[in-house]
Amino acid sequence: MAALLALLSAVGWGSSDYAAGVASRRATALSVVVLTHLTSVVVLVLCGIDLAGPTVTGVTVTDVARLSLSWTTPGLRGAPGLVDLGWGAAAGIAGGIGALLLYRGLARGAMAVVAPITAATAAAVPAVWGLAAGEPLTPVGAAGLALGLTAIALVSAGAGGDDDGDAARPQRPWARPGVADALGSGLGFGAFYVLLDRTTSAAGVWSLVAARGASVALFAVAALVTGGAAAVLPGPGARRPVLVAGGLDAVAAVAYLAATHGGYLSVVAVLSSLYPGMTVLLARTLARERLVRRQLAGLGCAGVAVALFALA
Repeated sequence: MAALLALLSAVGWGSSDYAAGVASRRATALSVVVLTHLTSVVVLVLCGIDLAGPTVTGVTVTDVARLSLSWTTPGLRGAPGLVDLGWGAAAGIAGGIGALLLYRGLARGAMAVVAPITAATAAAVPAVWGLAAGEPLTPVGAAGLALGLTAIALVSAGAGGDDDGDAARPQRPWARPGVADALGSGLGFGAFYVLLDRTTSAAGVWSLVAARGASVALFAVAALVTGGAAAVLPGPGARRPVLVAGGLDAVAAVAYLAATHGGYLSVVAVLSSLYPGMTVLLARTLARERLVRRQLAGLGCAGVAVALFALA
């Protein structure tokens, strides 16, 4: 069941990224992040509250770090402490930075290049984190890391070339449009996976509310400082895909959180990182983006790397 939920989150996030990437070509990445995550917060709160209204079941004044508010929810019970909300907020800031860089990368480069690089990087972060924390890296996991790096090189180097290699190979593939943003985005999303895993199952959906709420607050302030009130939200022409992206993000986040509570982070985070498959599929179907053979090989390596991470 955890694997199925993780794959559902991948479909939701991949579709959300495509919609947000389309909007980012009509509006600033900052405004797209703000409205996407604001919409996500609204949907998450509706998922998290009881229709009869929230009730306070206990407030421990002497233990502020474990201040507990409890809501009865249909299928999702939540009693978040401040520690859970703090980890959620930290995850939200990391994930928000990842989303900002992803949307900027999707606006600058080809979605079929940016999305898989982001995912391969994000999938590697939990594995590297576990290794640094003392977890052994299995031969299967090591092979996954190697293939992930190969995928990044192939997909980014393939951008701009032709199938037969007649065009000059790019001398600096990392400088291709969107590639640097994709790498930074993957690090942000990987940190989101690790930090959100620190929350307890007792927090329910409210750790996600804290995550998206922190992201909205941070980037709304950034938009105000850099562009004024008009820069906080995207223009009317870009709002519809952003609202769709926010709703899909919330559904995917709930599926991901449920999956982490029923399975291992190393499996769930990597399976969730399959989302570029949906982004690429939508980009090829709706935007008619073309992939050269090197990129297709890179996508294949990325898929195998994700599968190896899941088995590690």
